[in-house]
Amino acid sequence: MKNLFKIALLTLVVSVVSCASNEDETTDTQQTIFKATIDGQLLDYGNTSNEITAFVEVTLWDNKRLVISGTDFNLDTSLKLTIGETFLEDPIATGLYEIGTLQDHLETNLYYYNSNDTNGNTTASSEYYSGVYGCDVLASNQVGEINITNLDTENKTVSGTFSGTLFRWIDVTTGELKSVELENGMFSLPYIDRTEDENPDKNIISARVDGFRMVTDDPGSPDSRRSQSSGIDKIRIQGYDGNFGRLTISVPSDVQTGNNYAYQPDGSFQSLGISFENRINIPENLLSNNPDQSNDSYISISNHNEDTNVIEGTFYIENSEIEDRTITDGYFKVTYIDNID
Repeated sequence: MKNLFKIALLTLVVSVVSCASNEDETTDTQQTIFKATIDGQLLDYGNTSNEITAFVEVTLWDNKRLVISGTDFNLDTSLKLTIGETFLEDPIATGLYEIGTLQDHLETNLYYYNSNDTNGNTTASSEYYSGVYGCDVLASNQVGEINITNLDTENKTVSGTFSGTLFRWIDVTTGELKSVELENGMFSLPYIDRTEDENPDKNIISARVDGFRMVTDDPGSPDSRRSQSSGIDKIRIQGYDGNFGRLTISVPSDVQTGNNYAYQPDGSFQSLGISFENRINIPENLLSNNPDQSNDSYISISNHNEDTNVIEGTFYIENSEIEDRTITDGYFKVTYIDNID
């Protein structure tokens, strides 16, 4: 039986290779290179001969945001490069993109995820942090770089190199910080063009935290939901920015379109408030249930449709006791899951 299985499998492989060879005779195949040495180990995400265990995806959004993602299911690891953002004016171009220079450009980074690299003490609140590495975009020195050496918009291919020091984002349980070196990174890949207009109803949270831009372009469900789990009927919206942090918005479920709601730092934060947690190199909460919160802080609801579960609004948070600790230009629009019958 095993021999028959092997023969059948071999026949299938030969058939696939033959088909691929015939296609190569009529179409130009794109070279797939995406690899780097991380913590001394060579990881080759471009070796996609077995698409079941490894794949690479490259997308150029609106010519302004380039995302290169590679996953290896055998090793339970992934590597992701991001350059640019769609809200910026400059299109993606060849050149050097530095990471960690205290610029107001937090949108470029290197990410590495290793599911085996945990401290064995994960909880619901710390699970997101374990095994995840990224460059410290707030560093005063350069800690990483992505160099695009070729961008062929006609044939839709992109090539370049990358390197950097990656930090495991603070584990909220232990406060542990770990770093690894990413070296000799290179990519040569085909990409696909996409536009933000393809998903006009996407979930989004954006704001400036201490002046730095934070954008989380799809926090969405299941991170946005209405529940009574804490004994209070509320809508909880939670979004992640890959570079900067995690922002949580809580509002009572009966908030109405067109109304402003003042921030309440006196303990009723459970039902109304904004919490921001920085997860890059700084083990502290920012503007979370703070008794020194300014009375000027607010959440304004511009649309709440209880039939479609869409909620949209703006927010402003100021800590009056700590200079420059503010969240400005806050905006959110999400569709939340309603867990209450």
